[in-house]
Amino acid sequence: LRLGEREIVRLVVHSHETEIEDLHVIEDAAGLAEHDVGRLDIPMDDICAMGRGRERKIDLISLKGSKCSGCGYQQNFSALEFHHVCPADKSFTLDLRSLSNRRWHAILSEADKCVLVCSNCHKEIHNPDCLLPEKTRSAADI
Repeated sequence: LRLGEREIVRLVVHSHETEIEDLHVIEDAAGLAEHDVGRLDIPMDDICAMGRGRERKIDLISLKGSKCSGCGYQQNFSALEFHHVCPADKSFTLDLRSLSNRRWHAILSEADKCVLVCSNCHKEIHNPDCLLPEKTRSAADI
């Protein structure tokens, strides 16, 4: 279907098997979860941009060593983030939107200002005053 100038993907997940198979194709391209049920209206260029952002993030993670520089975590790429070592030098955030819309050389230049960390380590870097007291921390580890 066309809506204005943009193609729209419409799926009703509760119906036919072919529609569910189509969801898997879109899920692979856009990172949609299988539990995103109901009617799905996503412009095709947005699906392409999401897929491009994911691919570029994976490439960038590989270039940065493929694991958290703090704890070594390396399981799920969505849990890995780029931390700017010097916030004053930050030109833009390396999120999926930026990764899908910016030129690769600009992304590489920005990535040179960053270290790869997992979500947990990133939170601890930005919130050093939020550490639990030692007694609470040891109880939580059990």
